[in-house]
Amino acid sequence: MDTLRALVLRPAVVAGLALLFEFNNWRYVMKKRSSRLIAVLCAGVLVMVLSPSAFAQGVGAPVGATYITQTPNDHLSSNQSLSPLATGLLKNTTGTGVLTIATPGVDYVSAAQLQALINTVNALQGMVTTLQGQVATLQSQQATTNNTINSLLSQLATAQTNITTIQNSPAQALNECVSVSHDTLNGLIGPHVLFTGCNVHVRSGSGRTEDEIFTVGQPRGLGNLIVGYNEVVDELITIDLQPGDRGGSHNIVLGPLHRFRGIAGLVAGLANNNFGVHSSITGGKFNTVRSGFDSISGGSFNETSGLFTSISGGANNRATSTGAHVSGGSENTASANMASVSGGSQNTASGATSSVSGGSQNTASRFASSVSGGNGNTASGENASVSGGVQNSALVLNSSISGGNGNRA
Repeated sequence: MDTLRALVLRPAVVAGLALLFEFNNWRYVMKKRSSRLIAVLCAGVLVMVLSPSAFAQGVGAPVGATYITQTPNDHLSSNQSLSPLATGLLKNTTGTGVLTIATPGVDYVSAAQLQALINTVNALQGMVTTLQGQVATLQSQQATTNNTINSLLSQLATAQTNITTIQNSPAQALNECVSVSHDTLNGLIGPHVLFTGCNVHVRSGSGRTEDEIFTVGQPRGLGNLIVGYNEVVDELITIDLQPGDRGGSHNIVLGPLHRFRGIAGLVAGLANNNFGVHSSITGGKFNTVRSGFDSISGGSFNETSGLFTSISGGANNRATSTGAHVSGGSENTASANMASVSGGSQNTASGATSSVSGGSQNTASRFASSVSGGNGNTASGENASVSGGVQNSALVLNSSISGGNGNRA
């Protein structure tokens, strides 16, 4: 209702002020009569401002309203008389100055028009609220889209960097000699990685095969080729690995449970230990190489500990000095330089270049001494020999016994 009053009163006040301005210009002509009319109009405007409800209702003056008093005057025409204008809002006709009743909806906004405008404003406000919500949703979606785009741009930049790195990588050269086949090849199912027309190098990165073993004292533990898993536990066997037990470099490892501390070696079979440099164990189980340039070809529980020593097979054999060799048998020992035991059991070649060819519990203990066979025979003189028999002894230089039992020479 206050809004309606404001809309109604605003044109009325403007009209009254316009009349006031116009009559003010005539005051020199009309003098007293015009002054009286100006006073009446001002009073009417004041009443409309102070009590607009009376005119808005369009009926007789309300109780408690302020009235405009009309003083009879012969000089006023009937058109300007206020009596016919007792109800309604006054209207000043421009150009004539005649006061008439204003028409709702024509001269000012009617209540119905105002309500229609209010309804329109409310509808527009609802639409604005809806649009604001939609804009907020679109802004959120736009922010999400921007974040997604930024993430994709970052991923694209990373991918481009990776592509450049790959293109500049030495791995690109592998295309010249490396290929992959998923077919069966020579009876072996695929997939296969084929190296064709090139050499394959496996390196520790130290710049030399022996790494820093002669300066630092231990290899890097890299550059090894492991064929299989080299398990620590295999069925009923478990090995207790110590630090460095698998710290060698440039070794080829075949099979499980192996230890390899050395350099440029080969270890195959089961649970063998290659602790030497340039040494190999090519088969068997529980064999151990402890020195450089040694080899054990097979057997079990055999051990070499001298340079250039070798054991071909058998069990529990020992080659402990430079160039010593045991071909086979069991519990045989070649403990002098270039000494050898060819076979048998519990035989010992302990003199340099001495040899025991076979038999059991035979001993060749001096330089170039030999026992060919038999049991319990001893060649303890230089160049002495016992060919066979039992409990025979060749004790002096160049002595020999061909056979028999308990002979001495």
